[in-house]
Amino acid sequence: MMGFSTRSLAYFLAGCLHLVTASPLYGNPETMEPSSQILEKRSTDVFDKVIDTSDPIALFGSANHPLTPAGVSENGMPIETNKFYDNLLLGSRTSFLYADPYRYWWQSSNTQSGLCIGHTDENQRVFDWGSAVPNFYFNPIGLCSLGFGASGMTEAIAPEVDEVDQMSARVNFNWGSSSMKISLVEGLAFTTAEYSNAVPEIFTSTFFMNGIQSVSGSSASQKYKITLSDGHIWLIYVFGDQLTLKPNGNQVLVGSNSFTGYIQIAKIPSGDTKAESVYDKYAGTYVTGISVSGNVDGDTGYYTFTLKTSGQGSGVPLHFLLPHQMDSLSSGASSTELSLVSLVSGYATAVAGNSITFADTVPSDIHFLPWSPEGKKVGYSTDALNNIKAAATQEVNGNMDADSNLDSMYYSGKVLAKYAMLCLTVNDILNDKEMSNTCVKKLESAMARFVDNKQINPLVYDSTWKGVISKAGLSGYAMADFGNTYYNDHHFHYGYFVLTAAVIAHIDPNWINVGNNKKYVNSLIRDVSNPTSNDPHFPVQRMFDFYHGHSWAGGLFESNDGKDEESTSEDYNFFYGMKLWGEVTGDDAMVDRANIILSVLKRSLNKYIYYSEGNVQPKSMQPNYVAGITFMNKITHVTYFGTNPEFVQGIHMLPVTPISAYIREQSFVRDEWNNMLLNALGAAVPSWRTLLYADYAIVDPWTSYNYFATPAFQPSWLDVGASRAWYLAFSAGLDGRNAVYYPTNPDGSNSGSSSSSSSSSSPSPSTSSPSSPSTLTSISSYVTTTTTSVFPDLKPTIVPTSTSSSSSGQKTCNMAVYDPSTTVCDENVLCPIVNGVPYSNCNGACYNPKEYGCYKNTISPNINPTSYVSSPVSTTDPISNTATKTGSTSSPKPTSGMQKCGDTTYDASAITCYFNDILCPIVEGNVYEVCNGSCYDPSMYSCDNGSVSHKGSSKSSTSAKSAYTSPSTTPTSKSSTSASSTSAPSSVTPTSQPSTHAIAQCGLAWYNTKSYICYGNLLCPIIGDKTMQPCGNACYDSDAYECLGGKLITK
Repeated sequence: MMGFSTRSLAYFLAGCLHLVTASPLYGNPETMEPSSQILEKRSTDVFDKVIDTSDPIALFGSANHPLTPAGVSENGMPIETNKFYDNLLLGSRTSFLYADPYRYWWQSSNTQSGLCIGHTDENQRVFDWGSAVPNFYFNPIGLCSLGFGASGMTEAIAPEVDEVDQMSARVNFNWGSSSMKISLVEGLAFTTAEYSNAVPEIFTSTFFMNGIQSVSGSSASQKYKITLSDGHIWLIYVFGDQLTLKPNGNQVLVGSNSFTGYIQIAKIPSGDTKAESVYDKYAGTYVTGISVSGNVDGDTGYYTFTLKTSGQGSGVPLHFLLPHQMDSLSSGASSTELSLVSLVSGYATAVAGNSITFADTVPSDIHFLPWSPEGKKVGYSTDALNNIKAAATQEVNGNMDADSNLDSMYYSGKVLAKYAMLCLTVNDILNDKEMSNTCVKKLESAMARFVDNKQINPLVYDSTWKGVISKAGLSGYAMADFGNTYYNDHHFHYGYFVLTAAVIAHIDPNWINVGNNKKYVNSLIRDVSNPTSNDPHFPVQRMFDFYHGHSWAGGLFESNDGKDEESTSEDYNFFYGMKLWGEVTGDDAMVDRANIILSVLKRSLNKYIYYSEGNVQPKSMQPNYVAGITFMNKITHVTYFGTNPEFVQGIHMLPVTPISAYIREQSFVRDEWNNMLLNALGAAVPSWRTLLYADYAIVDPWTSYNYFATPAFQPSWLDVGASRAWYLAFSAGLDGRNAVYYPTNPDGSNSGSSSSSSSSSSPSPSTSSPSSPSTLTSISSYVTTTTTSVFPDLKPTIVPTSTSSSSSGQKTCNMAVYDPSTTVCDENVLCPIVNGVPYSNCNGACYNPKEYGCYKNTISPNINPTSYVSSPVSTTDPISNTATKTGSTSSPKPTSGMQKCGDTTYDASAITCYFNDILCPIVEGNVYEVCNGSCYDPSMYSCDNGSVSHKGSSKSSTSAKSAYTSPSTTPTSKSSTSASSTSAPSSVTPTSQPSTHAIAQCGLAWYNTKSYICYGNLLCPIIGDKTMQPCGNACYDSDAYECLGGKLITK
């Protein structure tokens, strides 16, 4: 059973005994007398289970990292690379640390050195008000409200960092016999500095202390209320030796004597009259770290934050939780009325508790097959099966070895995963064992190159930070392969390999134990999501942030806006692959961990990044539907590779797998499609348009299926990581109409009647008994092609996929009796079957649908839908910049009907053909003309010596493409048109260009939006009307170069 038997038995027994109560993990059970075995299962911590203890050096060799962590004293232990405090280990070490709800930074100054604390309110956010719908907002940085310092602590005293963990780190300042230590933990209610033999100084660098009150009301030896010049009120609590804080000027409070003890600082929310009493009650206890434990019980996943504490007071710590945590809070914490706005995640609520447990429904019923969020059975009609088989037969002939032999782990992984989903489709849905065997053997051969570490840029074990990285960036170019060497995007990259391996092992279980296959895959999982510090080779949960509920993609790059996450879908793709790998290897703890993390991702993404119902983002940004890139300090509705709607929305969709329908809620997908994507389809890059249709299957699988089933579909419309056969299988299975075959998962389940479903409905009725796909060749079936809005005038056609005699027996059509073996009935018109091809009806005339289509009730040759859309298209290779073809031809142009331009058929009422190979649009009656291979509006522009100029302007040379650029039907730059994720350095803070010219901020620089565009911290110029594009840390002209894997390549 490939590792499923134990798990299936456990679930079966749990279901039969039905003895588990709803009490939280580690809680006191109410009545559990006969169920000691299940209680033991509940108390088993799946986050304390080591995946593997083998030394990765044996697989990958080792190397020292080019970047050494600054100020870390961890004695050779793994160091976290994608956490909020990493800025303290990198570069200047003075960039911001976003622990939510507060921000911190080391202020190294000859006037006042120490650790600054900042917090800004919701009304202090800066929005992109130059756009009708803001594309970004950020929180002002550098506002040091209060800070911890001490006499004698100068700018020469650099901090040391220890006790590094997944949600915390301790910052230490040592000088002479004195010290100050501060534990920075996500969610702190009190920021606490421990002093030893030091004279404390509390300072503000940005404001003035307008009011200083010594007040009572807490267990502290001293308590102060500070009113700053911005009107905000802060509290200071002193515990330990007797100490008085006295003002020295209006920006510093100095201790009266040398002090050993600790001081706590907290902010009172604006206008909150009850917050002070809450702080008073819990002052004295402070949090120094958080450990995570958890378990899955049936369909419920539990995870617990155990807060490590110190200090005196009640012993019960006060801690802030984010909205997604409050929504799933199960036990162990008492809520208070205190809340403080977080950076980009809504309002955090203060709760009191030492061990806080959260519970959520996990996707335990989602495996390899498509999964219906409506609880329907996934089934396939004979029409769908034949179409899937036709596409699979073509794709399985692909050269998997050559296609995946790339210099990028990211793109190689995408290609492998594409073929994995193809093999899965062939094996589990078509049940074609011969084709499946061919497919998986080719895939195993392609995967072997990576397991053997013989790819173009091999992996190596980094003995400095402790992780598996690409060698591509060891030579000095940090952004090689999107910064993989510097720990950017590991979950994006490695998730594709883990998913591929799971599918291979699902089809061929023996593959798991061949050579180093299992160790290789486990090493990738350990690098990204090692669950325990008992594994000495990797840090704990490198990418996933259990506090924020999602991963951070940014690695070892200093960034003033903190870490970032772009492709949320590739985030959950990793954990979906990890779940499947756990299933095929029999690692139940891994499956449970993945299921817990997936349930957390579903909740957090729909709360903060997808603008689903109940999300916390500002109302003004709701029309964007997704955040775009989420930084710790800001949100910006762009990608690292462009601002096209299909890019910004689509980067949160790929790859489309069964888990997509669980994470992406139907109401959100429907609203995003209707209100944003529908209008963007016509101009979308084909590979991204195809992705949008695949995602749309979550709510309208029939429309999605018809898009992929149309005979006019071109392989060039697919991203390098997408399989048409899989997209057909995904959409057809979710639709399920006329199903005759219902595939099952290895545990015997279909994907219907699911516990994870958002709603339920009855399965689609079968028209006959479930059939095996092995009988496909004897089933007569037909498929209706698309009538989507992209091709509004394209009439549905009936396309034969088999001519079996199973359709014999007389039938009636418009009261006429006919023989279905020789004739078909199409809209009450009888058409013949000629040489096995059923003809179709077009306004009363019959035609061969393989050669013709029905357009506006007229029969015309089949057209390419990309040329049917009213956008300029070249029917041959793009004309070079030195082309001499300018202006229009003098020959008369047809103005109606379907015409030929080269080998492309086009609608002459909407498009004009030049030189028999260039198509230009007709826009609102204006016939666009051609100039040097580009289309332009002759009413506004003229063509001079191959360049387009504004009429009436000086004829200065301008790029012809600035008038109207002709899109290609295939991607010309993987950095901008391939449906895939790219990451610039995490210091890059991309923003979209405001619709009106303004002075804006890009990182620490100010710029004129008329002359520049900001991609993160990288400013690229606008030359003429052309915007230069980013590639790594460089700007480039997309007409002359391509960006591949962060490198510029001449076209």
